[in-house]
Amino acid sequence: MSQTAIAKVWSFFALSTLTLSFLFFLRTTGAQPKGDSFGFLGYSAATIPVLALPMDIVLFGILLWLTWVWSESVKQGTWAERIPIFHFDRKDVDPTTRGGKIFQRWGFALSLVAPLLLTAQMVIRFFGGTVYEESKPAGFVSGWGQFEFSKLSAVSGMLRFGDPEGPQFFAWEPWLFAFMLVALLCGWLWTLRSIFR
Repeated sequence: MSQTAIAKVWSFFALSTLTLSFLFFLRTTGAQPKGDSFGFLGYSAATIPVLALPMDIVLFGILLWLTWVWSESVKQGTWAERIPIFHFDRKDVDPTTRGGKIFQRWGFALSLVAPLLLTAQMVIRFFGGTVYEESKPAGFVSGWGQFEFSKLSAVSGMLRFGDPEGPQFFAWEPWLFAFMLVALLCGWLWTLRSIFR
């Protein structure tokens, strides 16, 4: 792929990641959307983390990979040149100038820092959420209790997340999300190393 193509794809994923992460954050605070364009925003605020966390992780992972590909293709130059320029071409925003570096700082903050913080907020809400068993809160499943696979898999009824009528909750989901989050954090650090080398 050419750098122009990578920059366009990167811009798409940067905007998507920031927008959806912020939308999910707003939904977990109780804000109500005017429409349900995405099909799952009608759920209660308590149930959003189990639906939003995988999307946040996947979108941010793709964005990190694209950023890494870009930064590895730039052999020389400053850190500002190792981040794709959002929406504009290099002739419009020169990352070697003062104004270009300021633009790239904002791009860095909005594409690589803000989504990470919003995802961290979603992680806190997920692991602080309530799991329901047959319309009653499962007392043994809250916080770190979500990692007790033996207790979760021993439940005979259906587990639901965040609400008695919320999405189905599988016993292996906390482990999967934890693994994905560790991989995401390692990818974020690896990408930062590539940018600021």
